[in-house]
Amino acid sequence: MENRETRKNLIISNLDDLDEVTLCDIDTYILKKKNSKSRKEIINTKKEDLVGEFLNRKLDISDNTIKNYQSVLSGFLKYAYPNINKDTVMAYLRKLKDKWSTNTKRRNYIFIKNFLNHLYGFGYLDEDFSDIIPIPKKNKVAQYIPDDNEINLFFSTLKKIYKDNNDRLRYSTIFSIYTKIGLRLYELINLNYQDIDFEHSKFYLNQTKNGDKTYMPMDDQLKEIIKNYINRFDIKEGALIRGKGGKRVNKNVINNNLKRIVKEAGLTESFTVHAFRRYFIDKQSRSNTNVFLLSDLARHKDLNTTRGYLNVREEDKRSAISNIKLAV
Repeated sequence: MENRETRKNLIISNLDDLDEVTLCDIDTYILKKKNSKSRKEIINTKKEDLVGEFLNRKLDISDNTIKNYQSVLSGFLKYAYPNINKDTVMAYLRKLKDKWSTNTKRRNYIFIKNFLNHLYGFGYLDEDFSDIIPIPKKNKVAQYIPDDNEINLFFSTLKKIYKDNNDRLRYSTIFSIYTKIGLRLYELINLNYQDIDFEHSKFYLNQTKNGDKTYMPMDDQLKEIIKNYINRFDIKEGALIRGKGGKRVNKNVINNNLKRIVKEAGLTESFTVHAFRRYFIDKQSRSNTNVFLLSDLARHKDLNTTRGYLNVREEDKRSAISNIKLAV
């Protein structure tokens, strides 16, 4: 009994550090104990209602994660519903295993595992098929991080290929914000005029990946960039970043224009919108920004996530050792 109480206290005190797989296993156990006697006919419930009921329990995830869940689970149900069993689950995973990268496969397997766990726990399935899904290990291959020269080449190319002044200002502003503060793709798209606070030099992020509401600071250069953009397009309310039609810009517009610039500049195809975020985090690290401050600026809940963005080079290690000077 004492060991049981010790384990319980350890779990409670380390909840923030538990990974998704461990949390899913705990959730499975709780649901088995709570709902094992209740059974429902899955065929009597629409596919979208099954997904909706599941997502209503996920109170701590962002809108973007919800969209990812909906996409993955809709594809799964289109294949397996209403005959969800061991064979259909494994056949679906085999069908798509080569179409997903290792990390995407890991994410999607966790999504489906959580969903099957939910279906069993709430009585839609007689057997818990989440147990048969193996979760791949994260692929720790070093991510592409542009250097200063590549960033400068990107912006010099942008200025050359956009002859229209409005287009030049629009895309220069978009990619400058991504570079200066390392926003995620949707965080910039979702910004509104009222989120900008010039008086206190910050703007508010109301839709982040983690579902949190937070803010990012602005320096004088970034304030000037945003002010010029707002004044040029006479923006006084609503969406901050807009396309040619005056409506909120979408991810396809941003990605397509980025690809155009990257191709013209002769940069690698690995130079995506997320590369600006990697550049921001890596640049801060090389400027000796405190790791805790850096993790806060990146809006990571776990320091290990921040560490995954950093490429530690041999010269970095030698430089660190050289910081210690002995009086001998």
